[in-house]
Amino acid sequence: MAVLGGFIVAAATIPLVELLGDGNPARGWQMVALIYASLVTVMFFICFKSTHERVFSQREGKSGGLHEIIKVVLSNRQ
Repeated sequence: MAVLGGFIVAAATIPLVELLGDGNPARGWQMVALIYASLVTVMFFICFKSTHERVFSQREGKSGGLHEIIKVVLSNRQ
């Protein structure tokens, strides 16, 4: 979806600058920047509110030694 969003922004920016600038390119760029900033702020807020951290603890107690740490690092999917 990021590529689609990039295409939309690339295709819409210059026409929006001309439309909103009404002959004044500086004013057009300001208005487009304001619109994009408003949209991004709303999208970031939606992303923030819909993200939930899920923490699963497998064990409690003392931490493992070097061998245990290496095993965990090598088995980590990320």
